[in-house]
Amino acid sequence: MLKNLIFDFGKRLADLNQVASTWRATGFEYDETVQNYVYGLIGSYYALLNANADVESAAASLKVAQTARDTANKKFKAGSVAKADVLKADTTLASRDLDLERAKNNREIAKGALLNKLSFPADQEIQIADLSSDIGTPQETKTLDELFAQAQKTRPDLLRATANKDSAWHRRNSAFLKNLPSQVAQ
Repeated sequence: MLKNLIFDFGKRLADLNQVASTWRATGFEYDETVQNYVYGLIGSYYALLNANADVESAAASLKVAQTARDTANKKFKAGSVAKADVLKADTTLASRDLDLERAKNNREIAKGALLNKLSFPADQEIQIADLSSDIGTPQETKTLDELFAQAQKTRPDLLRATANKDSAWHRRNSAFLKNLPSQVAQ
């Protein structure tokens, strides 16, 4: 005996909508993973730029400390300052030298992190380009409302959350409709 379903109060459609929403949410989760990877790369690049600037700053501080130490030493030999001033300049010079070594080590760590994210060998040399100083074009300085609206349309994590919400609603609707009677023709 063949039975044909005539009417089921929308349960089949609710089931299909639930599967479609779950599938969309899975796609958005993948998009979010890719986006997070790209943002991680960008963050590592900026960390390397920052570490490189720290090395340059520490090198300049070392040069100033070396000049101050040389000046203090000359003044001590001339008899115009006490030995304590030379020792203080020596301490400052040693501290600036240590700061430079720390900055170099931090730069190597940042370089290694970037190379790791790029799946390159850790001992590979990398040249980084500095950022241009003309940041802040009009399209980069949109209002917050425009940015929120754009995020709701394009951010994978928000789209995934919306698709998960839709899937849950369809799942609830399907469970409710399952208990309703259905018309079956015989």
